[in-house]
Amino acid sequence: MGLRLAGTVMQIADAIKDFPRDYADDYFNVRPIGQRYVAEQHPTETVALELATALQRVLRNWGAGRRGAPQLRKEQEIAAALLDTSLHSDVTKLSLFSITNLGFDHRFRRLVNGTHSSEVLEDFDMRLLSVLRSFSDLVFLDNTNVTYPMKALLLVSGLMPALDSQVRTGLGIAGLKGVNKTQFLLPEDMRGSDAKKLTRLPFLLGQCWADYSAQFQDGARQANAAALIQEPGRIFDILLFMQARKEKLPLLIFDAGRQPWYDLP
Repeated sequence: MGLRLAGTVMQIADAIKDFPRDYADDYFNVRPIGQRYVAEQHPTETVALELATALQRVLRNWGAGRRGAPQLRKEQEIAAALLDTSLHSDVTKLSLFSITNLGFDHRFRRLVNGTHSSEVLEDFDMRLLSVLRSFSDLVFLDNTNVTYPMKALLLVSGLMPALDSQVRTGLGIAGLKGVNKTQFLLPEDMRGSDAKKLTRLPFLLGQCWADYSAQFQDGARQANAAALIQEPGRIFDILLFMQARKEKLPLLIFDAGRQPWYDLP
């Protein structure tokens, strides 16, 4: 069981080059500010406001505030949320993870830096779901879906793809069941199936990166996007987005096992 690269290095490069240029630029307009935000032991008002302004601008470019999408809160409200020490701590600790640190073993147990630790995994799951809930409540108004909180998390931490409609479609084409649905609501139950889909996906992607990192990196270089090599979560976000364009051959395919893909312990 696992996610397999079905495309060639050239197909990876073409997908990256064909990805909308403004979306690509938006990401790198926010990520450096997010990196400075999590690098601070205590967030300063200056960085919090700078990040809030950048987030608001890019999230609006990515559809927030349009029909069917949640409204954004005011810049000062978002900045105040980013100054919250609990949220800052959770985002900072999540940002210490990269999907390059994540994977699973031959028994399909999740691994962090090659080790299966129930305590570490439970903490990861709790923080990921907590941050998504906090972003939902504090960055947006009347939000119920995972899409925009995940976009905010992607921009700040680079951890994992945001499950917008295109990425969900791409995952569905890959063969991951239970993701490509009209609405993916923020899960209320941390141990429910939808919560597991969010917390297990980075490990599935991490193992895929470990298995095919050379091809992903070569594809980024051939696309003249070497900066993406340090952003594997964003690479998967781009490839799954582009996979939703059905005229293209699937780049990523899931080889199913006996258990649901999100039942990784």
